[in-house]
Amino acid sequence: MTSRELENLVEVGQLKRAPVNDGEIAGLVRSGEARLKDAANMVGSPAPTWRLLTKCHGLRNQWEYEGTVDLDERLVTDLISAVEGVRDALRRQTPPPGE
Repeated sequence: MTSRELENLVEVGQLKRAPVNDGEIAGLVRSGEARLKDAANMVGSPAPTWRLLTKCHGLRNQWEYEGTVDLDERLVTDLISAVEGVRDALRRQTPPPGE
């Protein structure tokens, strides 16, 4: 949404102008910097692994917020394998504590 579109919503009363909150902005910048750092250190797992993890995260949210979920044994088995693969890739990138 453009600045002009936001201003139009303020003018018609659908949005209220909020004062600048420097602490909130600083927190958002810190959060963005942390995510950028995480993205630069991505584990090089194949795309199907990330799709499976995303699907399972969505199912977890569905269960958490809606109380329903449809799981099957194959999905759980695939998830365990995917998580083990990510864990192993992380172990290869990061030395154990104390080394």
